[in-house]
Amino acid sequence: MNSNSEEEIRRELNNMRKTLEEINQKMEPDESKSLLQESIRAILIGIFLVGPAGAVLLALFSL
Repeated sequence: MNSNSEEEIRRELNNMRKTLEEINQKMEPDESKSLLQESIRAILIGIFLVGPAGAVLLALFSL
């Protein structure tokens, strides 16, 4: 390959690397906010899914 196409490949790879870094930064939310959201999500899952499922199982086994 000639040096012109090598330079073009290097530039394109650098552009892709920068784009990937930008995407990764957008995907990484603030850690404290994420922890709070995960805690609230876990509590809501426990209340709305696990709780009723446990109540149904206890009712079935008590029959």
